Amino acid sequence: MERLPVKSALKVVIATANCTRRGEKAENTGHCRRNQYSEFSRYRHEMAVSSAFSTPPFRELSGSFRRDVEEKCGIGRIFLESADFETDIPEVVPVEFYKSHSADSKELQELLVVERERYKSLFEYNPDAVFACDLEGRFTSVNSACERIAGYFAGELLEMSFMPFLLPEERDRVLLEYERVKQGIPRTIEASILRSDGKKIDLQVSGVPIVVHQKVVGVYCIAKDITRHKRDQALLTGQKKLLEMIAKGHRLQEILQEGADLAKSQSGADACLIWRLDDQQTLRHCASAGVPPEWGSKDVLLSQLRLPTQGSFRNETVYIPDMEIIGFSEAANSPDTANMLDVLNFGLQDVANLDFLRGTGSEDGSPRFLACSCRPILDPDGSLVAVFALYYSRLHPEFEEDERVVEAVTSLTGVAIEHDRYADQIYELAHRDPLTGLANRRLLKQQLERAVQFAKQRGQKLAVMYVDLDRFKDINDSLGHDTGDEVLSAVSRGLGERVGNRGLVSRTGGDEFTILVEPVESERSAYELAMELLAQIQQPTVIGDQTFWLTASIGIAMFPMHGTDSQTLVKNADSAMYLAKGQGRDQIQFYSPRFQERATTRLIVERELKEALHNHELVLHYQPRVRLGEGVVSAEALLRWQHKTRGLVPPGEFIPIAEETGLIIPIGSFVFHEVCRQIRFWLDSGTKPVRVAVNVSASQFRPNLIDVIHSALDAADLDPSWIEVEITETTLIHNERMAREILMALKRMGIQVSIDDFGSGYSSLGFLRDFQVDTLKVDYSFIRDVIVNQDTQAIVSAMISLGRKLELDVIAEGVETQEQLEHLQKEGCHYMQGYLFSPPVSAESFQMLL
Repeated sequence: MERLPVKSALKVVIATANCTRRGEKAENTGHCRRNQYSEFSRYRHEMAVSSAFSTPPFRELSGSFRRDVEEKCGIGRIFLESADFETDIPEVVPVEFYKSHSADSKELQELLVVERERYKSLFEYNPDAVFACDLEGRFTSVNSACERIAGYFAGELLEMSFMPFLLPEERDRVLLEYERVKQGIPRTIEASILRSDGKKIDLQVSGVPIVVHQKVVGVYCIAKDITRHKRDQALLTGQKKLLEMIAKGHRLQEILQEGADLAKSQSGADACLIWRLDDQQTLRHCASAGVPPEWGSKDVLLSQLRLPTQGSFRNETVYIPDMEIIGFSEAANSPDTANMLDVLNFGLQDVANLDFLRGTGSEDGSPRFLACSCRPILDPDGSLVAVFALYYSRLHPEFEEDERVVEAVTSLTGVAIEHDRYADQIYELAHRDPLTGLANRRLLKQQLERAVQFAKQRGQKLAVMYVDLDRFKDINDSLGHDTGDEVLSAVSRGLGERVGNRGLVSRTGGDEFTILVEPVESERSAYELAMELLAQIQQPTVIGDQTFWLTASIGIAMFPMHGTDSQTLVKNADSAMYLAKGQGRDQIQFYSPRFQERATTRLIVERELKEALHNHELVLHYQPRVRLGEGVVSAEALLRWQHKTRGLVPPGEFIPIAEETGLIIPIGSFVFHEVCRQIRFWLDSGTKPVRVAVNVSASQFRPNLIDVIHSALDAADLDPSWIEVEITETTLIHNERMAREILMALKRMGIQVSIDDFGSGYSSLGFLRDFQVDTLKVDYSFIRDVIVNQDTQAIVSAMISLGRKLELDVIAEGVETQEQLEHLQKEGCHYMQGYLFSPPVSAESFQMLL
């Protein structure tokens, strides 16, 4: 057994397991009593063993050092523990070896020196402050980062404790955390300290106990400077608040004051001032932080500063490091401000040198500022709108650290000033329709809610009118939205002129207007105004070389009879408007409680109609047209709805809804395809068919109608001569140019065109002359009274004569009696259609008539 002195440089324990070298198994084991360690807890490393150890003390062994020693000494795996090399312990430690190997003690010592230097580098060159304190908080070791952060030399720090650095409000909290570390509990906290120059630094500090002889003798700490990080967070929070204030429409004064407070709190400046340029070319004080309240009355004439009003400012911050020595005249020759005149545009530095800012001392208690940071605030055109300045009570402050704060605050205050400058425009954009200039839905809601409250207090009535232009969608679809917009603008001007100061006209939809009238004496007075509006809309609207004849449906709801809140009034006026449309358009209707049931029914019909189109519930019936003496010569296809529960639904109940909802487009396509398919079936079955007329609504009468007909004819491989298109006079009037183009295209295809319900609308001889039509259909309302009314007889006679002279076929529709037939025959009408001959029948029944 060999014995080593306790004051050996290393204490070694041979591994009790797997302690081998070159495949040899250990036969003996060595063990030693644990010593207590100096500054570090237990370290276990692999290294080589020599017969005696008398090397210098060491701090820490790294993996690379361990491998170096093992490679050089070639000894099996052991565990090395650091020992207290300064304390003599009068004991010897027995160590047994399996195999004795020698090692170069000098070489080992060199390796330990290298390892010590590595640790020293980790400590000294760490960018974070690394230091140790005793139990009283006195510094026992510090690295260079400690000097930089604290502002003291290492020698000064080693004579101090950390407690003088603490902020008074944080002292108790930090000391409590320090006590916990002294109890062996590692802790990480955030705390602020004051540097030697008084500057506050935010730190994140991690502390671990120093254990010697199983006893805490001090604390190791690593402190990370998080000042910039916390400042960035606070700046972002401040920016968010400023943006929210701008978005919510806070007063400009409040926003600028918030900006000044933010700039002062997040920069190293002692004060912040913001001036705004007014229309009199005077910089008016807007906000300040860190200066006496009376400075708020200090305005500066722009002429005193020699600032240009626009054109050449740069959006740059200018630093004036010494207000005492740099004035306007000296600035041009100062080496520190060689380009100041250029950047400041001949005068911005005067803001820094205003007498009341420079002061003369502290006799009156006012601050004395020695340095300044100025920045112009410009509008998008580069014109000066405000000046932002930070002031410092010390020379040569670190301006660059505040640049981000200046940039953030000035950009947002610039936005706030622009927002304020254009507040009226923003209000208009938010509350006015951009196309017509009328009030929009938001302004209507505000004004209507105010009017309702006022009417309640005064016991007055008011009216809400919902105006919808009839078939306006056809104009957009056929001529485009630009033309439609011009028409809407013209209608809007007319409505505004008619209503005048009697109320508010708003555009609440594409072709929908809501009018608030207050006060109104009675329903009669409201109705009279609505009649004026209808008359205004019915006036010809001329856009370029086109004339439009418009109509509208108007619904009226009265307060308090039809509703006591704004939402109910608008909803009920809308329901009344739909009733007016359902009764033929170009009408006025007041709200009635029964409208709610009708509106509900309308929604149900709309939904079921969509399902009917998909489920093939729509069917066609055919009513024959006859030529006296010849029989059936053509037919009219009439749409029916075979409802799954209600049976056969007449077209009057669902066609108007189909037109309003746009379902008429796919339904119209279905009708053309079904008619062509049926004619092809009759041809293929050997039945000689006749020409079939298809009704086309104003919504369908647009350029793609030609494509729909082509598609149907192609699908059935049918000649166009078997198809006839029926349109109304109103359809032609809506858009003369487009109507002419479509009619010409139909004629080129070989399709005949008839005018349906002739005499019931805007009958015009000019249309018969200008448009290429083949047939006139005299409306059934004239045929019904032709026997009993002499005026009607004269009108019908004139229509028949007109058609004959224009070489047009004239068909009398709605013939139901023999007397009507004989009278029409005597007048020279040879084509007729009506129940006297046959009602509309199914395709199978119609085939029997051929």
